[in-house]
Amino acid sequence: MPANEYSPSVQSFYTTGGVSELLLPQNPRRTSVWIQPLTEDITINFGAVAGTRATGTLAFVDNPANAETIAINGVTITFLTTVADPTDEVEIGDNEKETRDNLLALLQASEDADLLEAEYEATEVSGDPGILITFKQGGVAGNAYTLANSSSANVVASGTTLEGGLDTGNGFLWLQNSEHWVNVAQFSSAGEEIYVISENADSEIVYLEAIGGV
Repeated sequence: MPANEYSPSVQSFYTTGGVSELLLPQNPRRTSVWIQPLTEDITINFGAVAGTRATGTLAFVDNPANAETIAINGVTITFLTTVADPTDEVEIGDNEKETRDNLLALLQASEDADLLEAEYEATEVSGDPGILITFKQGGVAGNAYTLANSSSANVVASGTTLEGGLDTGNGFLWLQNSEHWVNVAQFSSAGEEIYVISENADSEIVYLEAIGGV
């Protein structure tokens, strides 16, 4: 498949292994795509998230007491009436919602690598103020993100970990060295976002794209 037969030229894309993902952005001009996994089996998703993202919640069933702690993905955070370190301390508000909002602000602003693995937004859990936690990447890796009830159980986790992470969305498993020429007549979403999922922590993937083939 000579590169000069295609416009633009064929490009090689690489992603490291592990529960890793490569995203080819949406391109309405894409009429066809050539994919060849060179080093391992891969999962391809056309126009879909790269797998299902794991989720979980924290519910504020009561306002935390002074010095009560909670552990989120291994990071200990302390609720206090007076905060000295806003990176791992949360001011206790006048009610559960205010305290929830203060914890949410900490999580959304945090630069801690363990907390950056997920996204956080306000929600309600059985009528109580809560936080919805969603792992940033699709796949089973999100199921290892840990949660715990706060030390006095005023903040209750949905489980000991996030749950529901799956490695495939509308995925197609394509074997190493197999060759696939896909056009929008086959998959109407081929012009949308395309995700590649790797599950081999020791390997590397190459996949090739040609837009508007001959």
